[in-house]
Amino acid sequence: MHTTNGNVGSKGSAELNYLVNSPNVSAHYFINKSGVIYQVLDPEKYVAWHAGEVSRDAYSNYYAIGVEMHFTPKELYWTGEMWHALTRLAQCYGGLTRVMHRQIARPIGRKIDPSGVIDDQFVNWSNQVNDTPILGRLRVNSNLRSSPKFDLNIVAVLPAKLTVALSQKPVAGDVYNNSNLWYYCNWLGFVHASLIDFGGEL
Repeated sequence: MHTTNGNVGSKGSAELNYLVNSPNVSAHYFINKSGVIYQVLDPEKYVAWHAGEVSRDAYSNYYAIGVEMHFTPKELYWTGEMWHALTRLAQCYGGLTRVMHRQIARPIGRKIDPSGVIDDQFVNWSNQVNDTPILGRLRVNSNLRSSPKFDLNIVAVLPAKLTVALSQKPVAGDVYNNSNLWYYCNWLGFVHASLIDFGGEL
């Protein structure tokens, strides 16, 4: 998994065109912020130049499928649509090991991507990749907590109007706004159901 790490505000079409036309860099798949998956190269037929020097041959260009997410380090959060699309794509290759570029790039520290994803979040996502998330939009700035309780640590604060990827089923926790339902959000922590809008035009 990679992120494009281009300029803030870059258009997905421009990033995609670069992957298609560059003589030096490519990937097999590109996912934009709206969650649209583009196949740049057929991984069954073509090698994509995306990995560079890596820790094991199994992660090299010749044996790995490269996925680029449209994101830059100056942004803060992936959209829920991006997480949803990446999950669906990963499910198509369920038998493969999922790794971040920065995990396997050598020398260590050569790469930081994928930006916007912390190590624990990636592990949580990878371990639950068979559970397709649902999408919601945060009504207000929202705290994600390590458990569906108010007395536990806040692990992240996500902004209002951000689309997020959520567990299909809520869990019971502390009561707020007459509800005890919480959702696991973006593979980071729990958010109370009353802070989420579902359905409609997300």
